[in-house]
Amino acid sequence: MTRSTLANAQIFGDPSTFPIFNYGGVYNELPLLYTHVPPNRLIGEFILFPSVALVPIPVGEAGESATLSYTIVSNSNPAVVTTSIQPGGILNLSPVARQTGSTSVKVRATDSVGNTVENSFTLAVTLNDTFTTWASRSSFPNGQNGASQNPDSDVWNNLQEYAFLGDPAAGSPAAQTVFQGSTGTAPKYLTLTLPVRKFTQGLTYAVEANDGLTGPWTEIWKSANGFSHPQVVSAVDQADRTVLTIKDTSAIGTGKRFLRTRVVQE
Repeated sequence: MTRSTLANAQIFGDPSTFPIFNYGGVYNELPLLYTHVPPNRLIGEFILFPSVALVPIPVGEAGESATLSYTIVSNSNPAVVTTSIQPGGILNLSPVARQTGSTSVKVRATDSVGNTVENSFTLAVTLNDTFTTWASRSSFPNGQNGASQNPDSDVWNNLQEYAFLGDPAAGSPAAQTVFQGSTGTAPKYLTLTLPVRKFTQGLTYAVEANDGLTGPWTEIWKSANGFSHPQVVSAVDQADRTVLTIKDTSAIGTGKRFLRTRVVQE
């Protein structure tokens, strides 16, 4: 029996074509032919097949095996998610480290004789890290994983290590934050270059200025201002950070001028 001959077999269950007769025992539902016998009497006769032959199953017809094989037809954005079929027909989706975006994946299932069915779905990947999740996967000497602790005894506490992409287990070999005066003709301005971590949640950066390290600091830029703010001199995009250069709002004069960066994790 094949898929193309299934319709022929199904008519045996149609009592309007082949009525069912009960002859007892295993023959209590026996499909038979109606035959008219005068005067107007019906009797049942066995259904006869003139011949039976074994033929190869055509491609696309039903087979005996229920096993399905799976293949990945397409993955529109492997830079975000890689895909593979694991033993047992398990679809494995692996987000690429520190990449966000969406991809459309199409998977095909094939039976033992070549019948196929396909299904597509869209997968979106977002990354939302926090100091807490970063601390949970980082290695801290002596278990000192608090935001204000400084287990490697360098210039940054743990929160600053997180914000400026440092290593909390070792002294930072080079400063990530650079203070410098601008070049060129007057008026000249102090600038501050700092890395802003990508894929983070609740982390706020601010750049502030002060004339004498006393009194309140004046905010000249913060994360909420974005990278197109007038005080942003440049924004260099990298895989895990955006390197910003922020310019002071006041020109360098005869007095003193200081800039600082402040980070807060909500």
